[in-house]
Amino acid sequence: MNGGVRAGPDGHQAGSLTLLRAGFRGRRFSRPRDIGAQPIGQRRATLYAARMIAELGHFTLILALALALVQGTVPLVGAHKGWAAWMAVAPVAATLQFLCIAISFAALTHAFVTSDFSLKLVVGNSHTLKPMLYKISGVWGNHEGSMLLWVLIL
Repeated sequence: MNGGVRAGPDGHQAGSLTLLRAGFRGRRFSRPRDIGAQPIGQRRATLYAARMIAELGHFTLILALALALVQGTVPLVGAHKGWAAWMAVAPVAATLQFLCIAISFAALTHAFVTSDFSLKLVVGNSHTLKPMLYKISGVWGNHEGSMLLWVLIL
C-alpha cells in the first residue's frame, strides 16, 4: 500500500513533476523549471535586460529610503555637534534621493508601457489592449503609483 497515493498513467505517483510532452514522456524533474528568467530568441541580451528594469526600479526605491534615513539623521547630528561637513551631506543626499525616485518612477512607467506582467501592480491595473495614453496615466492611477509620484514631486 502506498499510503493512498494513486499512480498516474505514466506509472509515476500523482503530484510528481513530469513533463508529458511528445518526446519527453516519463522524464522526471526534481524541481520545476523556470524558463521565464532565461533569455530567449535572437535578442537575448535585450530581453534579459528588459526584465531587469523593474528590479532596478525596486533597488533604487530601497536606495532612496536609505538616503532619506541618512538625510534625516546625519545633518541633525552635525547641527547638534557643530560639524559643518555633516551638515553639508543634506543637499547631496536630497539630490541623490530625487534621482533614485526618478529612476524608480521611470522603471514603473516602463513596466506599464511595455505591459510587464511580472509586477503585481501592472497585472492589477493594466491590460495589453489599452491605448498608450491610458497605460501611461495608469502609472499614477493606483495607490502605489500616485504615492510614488507625490514623493517624486515633493
